[in-house]
Amino acid sequence: MYNLEGKYQNVVVFDLETTINAPTPFWGADPFYPSNEIVLAGASIFVPEEEGSTQIFTSDIEELLLYMTDNSLVVGHNLSFDLAYLMRYRKELNFDIWDTQQFEFLRTGCDYRRPSLEKTSEHWSVPFKKDADVKVCFDIGMGSDQIDIDLLRAYLKEDVRSTEEVFRKQLEHFSEETTKYYLEVMQSIKTTTCMSFNGLPFDAENAQKVLEEREKEHAERERNLSEKWGTPFQPETQFNLSSPKQVTALLWGDDHYAVKKSLPITERDSEGNEVNVYYKSGEKKGEQKFKTAEIYKEIKPMISNEIKQVFLENKWEIGKSDADTFNRILKLAKKDILLKQFSKDVIELRSDSKNLKTYLSPYIKYSVNGRVHGKFSHCGTATGRTSSSDPNIQNIQKGEFLKFFRAESGNKLIELDYAQLEIRVLALASGDKNLAKDINDGVDLHRYFASQIFDKPQEEITKQERTTAKEFSFQLQYGGTADGMVRRWAVAPELAQKFVDSYYKKYPQVKEWQNNNIKIAKKSRKWKGHYSKTKGAMECFFLPTIWKNLDGEPFLLADNLEKLRRRTT
Repeated sequence: MYNLEGKYQNVVVFDLETTINAPTPFWGADPFYPSNEIVLAGASIFVPEEEGSTQIFTSDIEELLLYMTDNSLVVGHNLSFDLAYLMRYRKELNFDIWDTQQFEFLRTGCDYRRPSLEKTSEHWSVPFKKDADVKVCFDIGMGSDQIDIDLLRAYLKEDVRSTEEVFRKQLEHFSEETTKYYLEVMQSIKTTTCMSFNGLPFDAENAQKVLEEREKEHAERERNLSEKWGTPFQPETQFNLSSPKQVTALLWGDDHYAVKKSLPITERDSEGNEVNVYYKSGEKKGEQKFKTAEIYKEIKPMISNEIKQVFLENKWEIGKSDADTFNRILKLAKKDILLKQFSKDVIELRSDSKNLKTYLSPYIKYSVNGRVHGKFSHCGTATGRTSSSDPNIQNIQKGEFLKFFRAESGNKLIELDYAQLEIRVLALASGDKNLAKDINDGVDLHRYFASQIFDKPQEEITKQERTTAKEFSFQLQYGGTADGMVRRWAVAPELAQKFVDSYYKKYPQVKEWQNNNIKIAKKSRKWKGHYSKTKGAMECFFLPTIWKNLDGEPFLLADNLEKLRRRTT
């Protein structure tokens, strides 16, 4: 159990009700849309070592902020939404936070994504009541400003009560050490909320002009390539290179490919002859009648039996036309020029389409007053990584699109990146002295392993060979195996196994640390009960102790980092 006494002056459990004025594609209550505003704030404030609490419900946000000091713990469910609204009144979030949604997400092994307050309350056996009338109002698109204030206050009061009860039960769930870890992780929500609030300056006007030009070019290229490769489908049907179904049929073949064809409607005349049927009245009077019928056509495969056999041997799924399939074909189809060119055309066309739909169009749609305010979710991925949406500013395409992100007058945009961040964290976590020494000595680890794999001096390693070693390294760090590398990267089993052996021989403590974590995970299984996606309860592995060294000492807290850093140098 985590004891709050002596750690915080007060705890503020709060929730907000807002307008929903933002148009499509924005979420209606989007905190970054200018015309949205807070209608009512509700909070329960208590002192950890004292009984009782103070309840406030107000439209005066300054009144609420008086209770949120640098000695406060602020609690909420899906806090980033509420904090974004608070930042309109106070830019600095100088208090600690506790998000009951993120706690639930982490507690269930990142399996139950974006858990609602209702589902979270249900799990912790906390009564959860929603006013049916208010819920109907929200469902039909009414904002909080259109709902009777007494009904809204009662609705908000239930949300605050449920959140507080869930929070108190969450505090009791784990040990002091584990809860400290959860609390520390939650503080990153403040950082990403600030990032979203500030947004990025974006030149939507010029971006729109470029988008229109690129869409025309893309459509023309799509038509040309579809004509180039569509012969096997003609004349019965038009081929579209953007159609996964048709691309798959062309790649793997289909001896029973169904196409729709327009056929004339016929009937027997008085003499028994088959004749065409014509409209006898209406606007089409005198025109011939047709019907749409389904016929079958044989499409011969472009892929050779030899390549297909390689797919079968490596247990790669056949009959697919996704990115992994085409990347594997590019590596295997060394002599088949036609197949190689087809694969390149599909990949490039899809990449071009993705650039327009994913990396340019959304930024234009979500631009508000010359800025984009992408949202960050800490509860949206199976790995626990942060994700971004509306628009995704976590993965901005490089190249010409970057020019539309412009610093405002008197400011500069600076791009920063960590050097070998994952490897440095791995050295810190595993305590492997060889790995720490190589990092401190400035060794290019990807180039080094490439030289081991390809039996070449480091100065002769090509960019592609270094990239291969880099991809292998990342996969291995996250628990990958030689078999997994073969399946993913379409490389020889001997090459993958050679890399794995070389890696663990050079850094034995990394392997020891990984094995140790697997043992810890198996010992710390937790039931996830009704969160199971299948019938009955399933088990998930909970691993808060992943940030422990080989001696079992935690170093997830700042005061322990320097101690471990000294041990690994």
